[in-house]
Formats: sequence, C-alpha cells, structure tokens
Amino acid sequence: MVWKRRVRIRANGLSWLDHGCFNLDASCPWNCCAYKMDQQKIKNLDGLRAFAAIIVVIHHYILGFLPAMYNGNLTEAHIGNGAVESYLASSPLGIFYAGNFAVCVFYVLSGFVLSYKFFKTQDREILSSAAVRRYFRLILPIFAVVFLAYLGMKFGLFFNKEVSAVSGSTWWFASQWNFEASFLHMLKSTFYGVFFQYDASYNTALWMITYEFLGSFLTLAFLAFFGTLKKRYIAYIICGLLLITGYYWAFLLGIILSDIYINKPVVFQTLKKYFAGLAGPVLFLIGLFLGAYPLGKNVDGTIYGFLGNGTGVFWHVFGAFLVIGSTFIWQGLTNFLSKAWLMFISKISFSIYLIHALVLGSFASYLFLQISPRLPYLESVLISFAASLPIIFISGWLTTKYIDEKGIVFSKWIYGKIAGKSI
Repeated sequence: MVWKRRVRIRANGLSWLDHGCFNLDASCPWNCCAYKMDQQKIKNLDGLRAFAAIIVVIHHYILGFLPAMYNGNLTEAHIGNGAVESYLASSPLGIFYAGNFAVCVFYVLSGFVLSYKFFKTQDREILSSAAVRRYFRLILPIFAVVFLAYLGMKFGLFFNKEVSAVSGSTWWFASQWNFEASFLHMLKSTFYGVFFQYDASYNTALWMITYEFLGSFLTLAFLAFFGTLKKRYIAYIICGLLLITGYYWAFLLGIILSDIYINKPVVFQTLKKYFAGLAGPVLFLIGLFLGAYPLGKNVDGTIYGFLGNGTGVFWHVFGAFLVIGSTFIWQGLTNFLSKAWLMFISKISFSIYLIHALVLGSFASYLFLQISPRLPYLESVLISFAASLPIIFISGWLTTKYIDEKGIVFSKWIYGKIAGKSI
C-alpha cells in the first residue's frame, strides 16, 4: 500500500506554490508550500521544499560575494589561489548552492501538487478554482516585496553595488536595483511584469514567477483536456517532446509523478520491493549529480563534460524529477525529510524565497562593508551571511503570517464571489 500520512491541517491551510513554488492548495504560490492535499500531507515534499528554499538563499549569496564558485573565474576568486572556488564551480558539491536546480524542484512540485487532488477526485471544479485563485493568491506577497524593494531604492538602502566592486560580481550583483525606480513602474512590474514578462527588476528571485504562473495554467489545461483519458500517456509523450527543452517540462513531470502516486502506486511499490532497496538511494544520488550541473562555467574537461554544454536546464529538471521520485521509494529519506524543523521552514519557504534577496542587498551588504576592512574576506562573508539568516527567517515568518496567509484568504474570497460559493 502506498505510503501516506494523515495530519491535522489548519483551516486556512497554507500552500507553497499554488503556482508551484515555490502548496498543494490550489491557491498556493508555487503549488508546493505547506500545501493542503485533501486532508493528507505528504511531508517529504514539504521537507524538499524547505531544502530548496535554503539552497536558493545560499546560491544568491554565492553569486554576490563568491562569484568564482559559480563561474570558476579566477579573477573573481577570494580563497587562496582560487583553485577551490574553480573546482566547486564544476563539482557535484555545487549541489549545496545549485539555485536553478532548486527552482526546478519547485516547478516539479507544483505540477505534482496541482494535479494531486484532481487525480484523487476527478472533480473539474478543482481546476476552475485553482485557475481563478492563482493570480489573487500571489499578488499580495509579491506586491509587498516589490514595494519594499521600491522603498529601499528610493531611500538608498541597497549597498550591493559597493559590494560588487570588492567581490567581483559586477556582472550580477551590481546589476541589481540598478535603474531609476518610479511608482508607476513599480505597479506595472507588480501587477503585470512579474506574472507575464519574467520581470525581476525589483527582486532577482521573481524571475521564476512567470514560469510558475504560466506553468500552473499549463498544468490545469493539461488536466482539463487529458486528465481523465485512459491513454493519457500518449499526451504525456507528445507534450513532453514539445516542452522538453525548457522549464515547463518540469510541470509535466510533476503531473506524471502525481498520476503514478495516485493511480499506479504499484510502480513505486515495485521499486521499493526489488533492487535490494537501492533504487531510492541510486535515483536520489543521480538526481543530485544532475542537479549540480554547472550553469556558469563551460563543462568541457569537467566531470559533466559528457553531458554537453548548454543542457543545464534539461538536466536540472530531470534531476529534480529523480530526487522527488526517490522520496516515494526510500523510506529513510522520507523519514528525514519529515522532521519538524523542516516542516517549519517549509511553511515559511515561499516568504523566505521572496524576501531573502532584499536582505542580501541591504543588511548583508551593509554589514559586509563595515567589517571587511578589518577582517579577512571569507570571514567577513560568513559573518554577514550568518547575521542575515535570523532576519530572513523572522521576516519570512512575519510575511507568511501577516501577508501570505492573507493572500490565501483573499483568493478564496475572490473565488467565492465569482463562483457564488465559499471554499
């Protein structure tokens, strides 16, 4: 029998990525956050979401303060002669700050979460509810972080440009918040650009929201057209071939995982039963290896050389699929990912994702500039990073409680008005 856990869910059950990012609740922002799955919660997915959010935070700190760990450029190195940073830039150890891979995990989770309840019930109202609520579910937290960034720019609270002159991240960190902000531009970015134009001008983390938003509708449309067909595997193959070169493929893989979990659990059961219990660990390790494929460095002559250059998105998506799939057949991993501390981080993970870049460009950068003249470079980076974490987590909790959860309530109210019923 496929593994499931029953838990109590709060009435306003939080979902992470109704859009996929970054709850199973159709109103979730990335359909992956503390989501509500019927009255069941697959806690291992929450644990993965938590780790993915942490990896994104580390990734952006690396880009800002230790860019050679991303691109292997020795002129931007700060540790010894740069050999360590250059090695990490194309090493499987890069998984610890593989931000793009973490985002792909969010996308696959979104496809899984959005389709889970539909496959359970075959109720098409689930699809219409998710479609109507998606935009309104996301707009409040996104407006909050974009407005905060706007205020930070107007009051000169970002110090990323000064840090980039020291770190060497002039190609990335210096480009953040590097334009003349206006109130009208801020509003356009919030209500339109972020959702439809991949606009991350006020917050670098928001580039993925367009993929999340449109990917959610792609998921819902697929379920509406093919979700009840007996031979929907044909649609999986055709759509997979059409989408395989980009991020939207991740949503389809999430649907497939959900379909297997609900309708073909024998697949996971067989993998758990046979292969001497090695299927889960092997798939997990392969997924992590693929997830660490370097995007910032030419892979020729590296351990990833056989995968070819320019294929990072494909391998990151496929790696995310393997990692998530492994959690259903490796009980030890499932138990670890269900720890209480990971559940807490998962609950606030969407807010952490949204807010951390602002802390990086303001507080972390300011602190670094104050202490770096008196301390070694790496020590200054680590101190500024460690000091930022409490701020990120506290602000993430506050944003979740007072803004993100209100977004869920707001989206339900909107749907109630449109559909003439409450949910």
